[in-house]
Amino acid sequence: MQINTKIEEIVNLLAKTHAPLNHTSEVANALWACLALRITLGEDAIAAVSECDNSVVALLALDIEASGLAAKAFDKSLWLEHMTPEGLYDSHWLLSYEANIKGWLPSKGGADHVNSDPNFEFLKRNGVYFYDRKLAMAAPAAPVTLPTLPTTTVNAFSSSASP
Repeated sequence: MQINTKIEEIVNLLAKTHAPLNHTSEVANALWACLALRITLGEDAIAAVSECDNSVVALLALDIEASGLAAKAFDKSLWLEHMTPEGLYDSHWLLSYEANIKGWLPSKGGADHVNSDPNFEFLKRNGVYFYDRKLAMAAPAAPVTLPTLPTTTVNAFSSSASP
């Protein structure tokens, strides 16, 4: 088995197992690895990530799909709920704004919710954005070696006997 295949398995396993637990940092790191290393996110991981109600996770997932790294389309119904004028002012404002300006999700209800809000329309009109993968450092071109477990030694002086 090649190293890249093993890394792909690990990344998919991380996303699949941590998303249902709402461990969003771990999920975000796994999704970022997909983008940085050009790894395909599998169907099981996509299903799990689609249930993660977190702006950073959603934006990374939408970027994966836009980049052609998703084995199938994400179920975006959870994230679409935030594409409203109210969504711009709650804890999911980043998703509500960025998914709109990137064209990744439509506004809920038809009218462009960002353009209808004077504060966020100003940002959009002036080209303000917060998510830009192009600003990230490129992954190294050299092959990535798998980590090895450290060698352990038994301490001859550790004993349960009293002195």
